[in-house]
Amino acid sequence: MLCTYVTFLSRTCSAATARQYLKGLKYFYTGMGVRPPWSEFARLERMLGGLKRLRGEGTRRMLPITPPMLLAFAAVLPAGPEWLAIFTCCVCGVFGLLRRSNLVVGGMSLFGQPKHLTRADVHFDRARYALRLRVRFSKTLIYQDRVHEVWIQGDDSHS
Repeated sequence: MLCTYVTFLSRTCSAATARQYLKGLKYFYTGMGVRPPWSEFARLERMLGGLKRLRGEGTRRMLPITPPMLLAFAAVLPAGPEWLAIFTCCVCGVFGLLRRSNLVVGGMSLFGQPKHLTRADVHFDRARYALRLRVRFSKTLIYQDRVHEVWIQGDDSHS
């Protein structure tokens, strides 16, 4: 019965999605106090493996933010210092080649001073006319054994 369900899911879902649906069914059965009917488990695993080969895992590569996108975003931005701060954060993220997790926190309960940029990590060097960002934690700095400094050079001819 489960193999038939996976066959039905294979028309529109990736292997990862089918696995999630099966986990939901398993949770439902255990919540009802009934042992899940995984009697055809080996066959089910083979079907999911074939589905993975056929349709892939469904990972989607995110496209980069380009300077024309930033200009379009700036054109529709409302006036105000908080919106200017958000835009500045986006520009620093793009030109500093940072990940979203370096700039944006998923929620206040997830905020951790060593993991995310704070005001103390952003410094404007007037002599160099450049912005320095200190990244203490990222996907490649998980042990925090060093600090990665990102310099974003400004153009002082416009001042």
